[in-house]
Parts: sequence; C-alpha cells; structure tokens
Amino acid sequence: MKILLVHNYYRSSSPSGENLVFEEERNNLVRHGDKVHEIICSSDSIKKQFFYGYFKVIFTVVWNQFSLNNAIKKIKSFRPDVIHAHNLFPLISPSLFYASSDNKKPIKIITLHNYRIFCAAGTLLRNKELCTLCLDKKSILPALAHSCYRNNLFFTLPLAFSIYIHRSINTWTNRVDGFIALTEFQKKMLIRGGLDKDKIHIKPNLISPLLLPLPWTARENKITFVGRLSEEKGVKVLLDAWINMGNEAPNLEIIGDGPLRVYLEQLTIKNNLTSKVFFLGLLNREEVSNKISTSNILIIPSICQEVFPLVILESFALGVPVIASRLDSLSDLVIENKTGIFFDLNDPLSLSKLIIELWMKKDFLKKLSENAFSLYTKKYSERKNYTQLMSIYNKIIKKNAFTKNKIF
Repeated sequence: MKILLVHNYYRSSSPSGENLVFEEERNNLVRHGDKVHEIICSSDSIKKQFFYGYFKVIFTVVWNQFSLNNAIKKIKSFRPDVIHAHNLFPLISPSLFYASSDNKKPIKIITLHNYRIFCAAGTLLRNKELCTLCLDKKSILPALAHSCYRNNLFFTLPLAFSIYIHRSINTWTNRVDGFIALTEFQKKMLIRGGLDKDKIHIKPNLISPLLLPLPWTARENKITFVGRLSEEKGVKVLLDAWINMGNEAPNLEIIGDGPLRVYLEQLTIKNNLTSKVFFLGLLNREEVSNKISTSNILIIPSICQEVFPLVILESFALGVPVIASRLDSLSDLVIENKTGIFFDLNDPLSLSKLIIELWMKKDFLKKLSENAFSLYTKKYSERKNYTQLMSIYNKIIKKNAFTKNKIF
C-alpha cells in the first residue's frame, strides 16, 4: 500500500510521545513492505525565525496555504492510497485535508493524539480541574473566556478560531474519511464533541521495546516517573505524596523537564528528601528504557484526561507495573490488580498510603510485572498494531469505493 504520512514535530526542547509514535508507526509500515512518503516539519523553525515565526503561526494554525500546495504536489507525484496525518499543529493545519478535490481517493485519516480539534488547550483541563465545556457546548466561547491555551488570550485566539472555522466549514465531517482514537474512552469523548461515531476507529499507540524485562530480583528498589514537569502531569501531587511518607518513602527517580522543575527541586530540599528523590532531567530513549526496566513501579499521577501515555506501553513492554491516577482515560490501559493499581485523583494522601502498602507486597508487585509484560505481547506488539492499522485502512477504502459507486 502507498501511504503518505504527515506530522508536525513538536519542539526538540519539549520531547513528545507523539513524535515517537509517528516514527514507530512509519518504521513498522516500512518493515511490512508498504511504500511510505512523508510530509513533515518541525516547530523548532518557529524559534529560529524569532518574532516573524511566532507571528506566522497565528495564521498557519488556522490555514496554511503553503502546506496545502505542498501536499497537492506530493499527492500528484506519489499518488498515495492513504493520507495519514498525526499532528498538524501549528505549522501544517487542517488545510491539509483540502489537498484533493476527490475525497474518495486517497482516503484521508488522522490519529487524534489529543483533543485539540475541540479543545484549545488540547487536554480537557482548566485550572487543575477536568473541563469539557467546549465539547459539550460545541462552542469556542469558554476557551476564549478562560484563555485556555497557556492561560493567554493572545495564544488562545488562533487555536479557538481554527476550531470554529473548521467546524463551520465541515472539515471534520466532509474532508476526513476516518479518525483513529487511541482508547474507548477517547472515542466516547470525540463522539460527545460531535464526530461521526461510524468514522472513529480504535487503535492503540505503538512502541517497540529496546530491552527485554529484567528478572525481578535484578531490579532496584525504586519508583520511576517519566514526563513533563508541568501542572497537568500531577507532579505536585507526586512530590506531596513523598513529603507525606517522609523516611518511609522509597527512592523516586524523576525523568523529564518542564516549568515546575525548579519549584519541585526546591521543595525536595526544603523537606529533606534529597536522599529519596532524584531529578535526572531529560534523557535519551535508551537511558529512559534502562531506568524504567530497573524499577519496581512506574507512576502516572496525571490530573488531566491523558489520551494514551506512551510511557505506559514502554513500562508494560519492560514488565513494570503502573500506579496511576483514577481517571477514566487510564482505566482503558491499566487493568486494576492485574497490570497496575489506581489511587484517588489529585490526592497525595491516597497515593502515599498506596505506595506504603504496595512496598510491603513485593510478591504481588512481581505478579503485576508478569501480567504487564504478558498484556504487552498479546495486545500491543508490532504485528498486532500493523494488522489493526491495515484493517482500518482497508475498511475505509472499501466503504469509500462502495459510496462512490452507489447508484442513488
């Protein structure tokens, strides 16, 4: 099959699981013999262009004619069967889906790694609370009223306007043949936001493990967090739980960077936790895999409705169970008492009690570890993911061919 993949890389200073998923899926397609071409760009170019770069983004978020023209040329030369987009924000834009006047071929698909087509923030989170106002009201007014993107009305305006424009001109209804949601929960939210349920297909993310699981006895007595050090990731909840445990706390390795790092490091020093909590900063993928593989537990303390944290897949592939916030979005990924355990959302005391209890049940943790690896091999392998993706492509191609030839 001939597939044109489209992706806007996030800034290299803010590593994103979406970038890795794009690369993993591209490599998986190539390994299975499909012919793949790409349209890619990077948000790093914005900073290099200084003020002009930021000014340009205001317009490209809504409609990028240059990107559209590039896509038209690519389609004419490559003649793909499928156009599969991942991230279009901020430099490619949904104008991509207007690259072909014949919406039957190539088929046009987008994997929705977040909620940005309805939510300016993309996270369904506002002021540390879950928020679905824009989905439920099918309006951008709440986003504007609350300056949802970076708490800044200037930055929120182009995103909100893009949502409004593409809803008004029916981009998602008439120009996209299929949406890939990553979980059942996300599919429900997308339907709630107004997408056609018959166009939404479910396929999880893909990650190819770099290592095999370590024997349980070869692991260190530690817990690992991997992610952006920002409010929505629940890092304040995480550190407050360690403060609650004091000397009873196990070692915690925090991998990642972000706006809260300095604050968290100062809090660690203030509460005499420097011998328990270690900030490792940004690491490359091999280093991250090694750190997870030597852990007893991976922790996901998020306070937002995560779509599909890639680190959960990596953890399962390495046979490491997960402690996660009790969020509906995460319950599709972590099976309680099988591959992990949940604690009460945004509740440091619940988390600290759970960790102290689990740390006394190493045999139980070992069993969770075995289950996590078993689930990965059965549900999330490269072959399984490829089969699911091809099934989605072929289903949409068949449906479009039927619609095109149908006599009314």
